[in-house]
Amino acid sequence: MRVTNLSNGRSVVVRINDRGPFRYHRVIDLAHGAASQLKMMQEEEVTVKLEILFKGD
Repeated sequence: MRVTNLSNGRSVVVRINDRGPFRYHRVIDLAHGAASQLKMMQEEEVTVKLEILFKGD
């Protein structure tokens, strides 16, 4: 999945391999490395765009 931070346009490709998110109003929780690449470490929550790149079995 491609996750794009809408406030700065930065994006990262991630593999979803965990349950979650762990807060009721979130759509996705990111690992520290992915959040860092999106420059969103200073904010608890940001608006993102999600794009499915490959739908596995």
